[in-house]
Amino acid sequence: MARSARLSTVEPDDGESSESTRFMISRANNTIQSHSPSPAASFSSDKENRQTPSDTRQQDGKTRMLPPAKQPMSASTEHTAPPGNKRRKLSERAAPNTSQRAYQRDLEEVTDTQYYDPDQPMSERRVVRKGIRDLARELTDSRAEYLAPSSQGLVDTIQKANDIFTGVKQTSDATLDSRLLVSTADLSLRRTTQLKLGDTSQGIDVDDFVTKCLTFMRKGPNRTEAASLGLSPTQSRRRRDARDDEDEDENDGLGGEEDHAENWTWLGRKACFPSNLRPSVPGFLLGPLSVQKRIRKQTQRRERLRRQDPRDAVRPEELKAADFEKVENSNLTTLCKNILSILSKEQVEGQQKVEAEATDDMSANESRELMKKHGISDDGGIPFFNFVVNPRSFGQTVENLFYTSFLIRDGNVGIGKDSNMLPSLHVTQPRTKDEIKEEGVQKHQAVFHLDFETWEDLVETFKIKRSLIPHRRINERREIPEVVAAKTDLDNEFPMELWRKLGEAGFLGITANEEYGGLAMGYQAHCVVLEEISRASGSIGLSYAAHSQLCVNQLCLNGNSEQKSKFLPGLVSGEKIGALAMSEHSAGSDVVSMKSSAQAVDGGYILNGTKMWITNGPDADYIIVYAKTKPDAASKGITAFIVESSSKGFSVARKLDKLGMRGSNTGEIVFDNVFVPNENILGEVNHGVKVLMEGLDIERLVLSAGPLGIMQASLDLVLPYTHTRTQFGQPIAHNQLVQGKLADMYTKMSASKAYTYSTARSIDEGGLIKTQDCAGSILYAAERATECTLDAIQLMGGMGYVNEVSAGRLLRDAKLYEIGAGTSEIRRMVIGRVFNREFKA
Repeated sequence: MARSARLSTVEPDDGESSESTRFMISRANNTIQSHSPSPAASFSSDKENRQTPSDTRQQDGKTRMLPPAKQPMSASTEHTAPPGNKRRKLSERAAPNTSQRAYQRDLEEVTDTQYYDPDQPMSERRVVRKGIRDLARELTDSRAEYLAPSSQGLVDTIQKANDIFTGVKQTSDATLDSRLLVSTADLSLRRTTQLKLGDTSQGIDVDDFVTKCLTFMRKGPNRTEAASLGLSPTQSRRRRDARDDEDEDENDGLGGEEDHAENWTWLGRKACFPSNLRPSVPGFLLGPLSVQKRIRKQTQRRERLRRQDPRDAVRPEELKAADFEKVENSNLTTLCKNILSILSKEQVEGQQKVEAEATDDMSANESRELMKKHGISDDGGIPFFNFVVNPRSFGQTVENLFYTSFLIRDGNVGIGKDSNMLPSLHVTQPRTKDEIKEEGVQKHQAVFHLDFETWEDLVETFKIKRSLIPHRRINERREIPEVVAAKTDLDNEFPMELWRKLGEAGFLGITANEEYGGLAMGYQAHCVVLEEISRASGSIGLSYAAHSQLCVNQLCLNGNSEQKSKFLPGLVSGEKIGALAMSEHSAGSDVVSMKSSAQAVDGGYILNGTKMWITNGPDADYIIVYAKTKPDAASKGITAFIVESSSKGFSVARKLDKLGMRGSNTGEIVFDNVFVPNENILGEVNHGVKVLMEGLDIERLVLSAGPLGIMQASLDLVLPYTHTRTQFGQPIAHNQLVQGKLADMYTKMSASKAYTYSTARSIDEGGLIKTQDCAGSILYAAERATECTLDAIQLMGGMGYVNEVSAGRLLRDAKLYEIGAGTSEIRRMVIGRVFNREFKA
């Protein structure tokens, strides 16, 4: 009888008596057959929650078919009943039962309708609900304004909500009102926190940003702008109708807000591209989507000059004229200057040719075609893709992007856009130091991303036949070819000549200051370089990371000026090789339980012990070593030292033969009464754990870029193969199961990249190191890399299982990242402990 009770709640017209209600209950009972007692109908305090005949009609006006009620049959009624029982059963069915009478009494007992009225007219409810929704929408749209210290918006919102609440007499309406109060309270808390701490928070309000994006897309273009977007009149009318229906309560009934189609084309053309001429850096949210402009304080690092100790002098090498020319041509500054001169020459010559052939009676289209013919954009610049893309080499295209990013950072080149919204390059006059200081201008490194498939599409789409930046000869390229990667793995030997080449490119000192030969860049750039090197060879990438991150970056963070001047120049140039020694046979994940000791003596310390699994250990010139200076003080008795491998008592016990990362020379090193002078103490005595833990966080972040390169290499391997390998008359990439694996590989790689680079960016721009994100980025990327390499082998079938191709090497290399720098289990434990500290009572 529960359903019959719901059907009896049809709202009577004005003046209709309770007798009419009882008549309708009786009619409803006559429509439903029941042969067994039904449970008592529950009394609902909200008519909106009870089904009425009108509920069967959908919003589009079509009637929804209800399924026929399934009637329970007792054992006595399974057979056809005699005709004489029909009249008796009809009379029983017409009689109201106990639950109906109880429900009717509950309706009649509601006399005080000040706060609750089950028979509130529908028109009043529509007005109330529309007012609450409008107020909630106004609160969302004005979020940024209400957060201002002088704003009275929150107070006005509460007062308006109080006025509307006098008409709330149904529970569902009260729910909407409570949601509004919760949103207002949340915004009030945020404003209180902002007033208390000051406007120094990094980042943007994500909710506010998403709301602005949705609002911007829903407003959409007007008729003129819609025509420019290629929308038909019908499409434009539908978009306008969808926006107009938002405020029409007659159309949406009592339901919530309807979903609207987001106009992504409008968002991209009118909000994103015009305001993103710079890369994702502080203040990049400009234009109509601007939420908050972040301010980064500029610090100037100064180091006093120090006269070089004569004892550090070495015998100079004999240099020839060809050596100077080679170094000059490979110098980063020289390469950037050459590219700038090429851009300036192309722009000037192209403009001169256009002016010589142009006539006064030429139309706009003819002028654009003339400018295109001579390689000039209609905004006067050089088309970006035509300038940087080398149709003969993907690797050199990436290099061209890298060099161009420095020109943009230094203000020598600016980025514009032509009438087709395509980027163009313009030679600009950089500001002087006084102008930069006066205007508060900050240098921002331009970050470009390009994969192989996109490079091929660019060459084909823009019909690029020649490279404006001259193609460099093969023997001058800094790429790591497959033959080098394969030989490194097979011979288990690192190609030592690469250290100098990496140093000449500036990659070994990305985070080091320029006065020591570094590039003074951040961890985003460091991750980019490690990803690309690992894409060519995982083992070379690992050795590079051990040198540039574990050794060089630790010196940059914790070394004093004398230590930096002594050790960094050689490490940055590639003349010296660096390493870090932390793990031991009995102290892997539990590194604090290390047994290596350092005993204080006159002028320094005597170091004794053994270190295990040390990357670059057999080749290193400088090693950062952790040892206990107070054996009984546990973590408070560890000190970091800079040890030179030429010191007496240092030796390499053995070089390890590993499963993967072969060629990244790893070994066991021994310290037998090695003397370390006091000036080689890194940080403070007995405070080595601080150096260690801070280094571990950054180490995990940067190393997470290694799996990114391996995942990209897996896709580089299987994408061409699956589109050329034919089975059953078609490429196997047309098989849905194969497509699924390819899609999973790409998605895992993209998600890992987003996590790694987002974490690196937060450190570069805000200086905030979150342990859980550093551990989480390598945890996620490492496990996904292993999965992707396994999928690569599976997609290549038998070819993937032979050493003739690199799929097996990629799998062996990827597995290391689930073990090195803390196992996956330790990383999960680290993240969990961070949460424990946050919620510690």
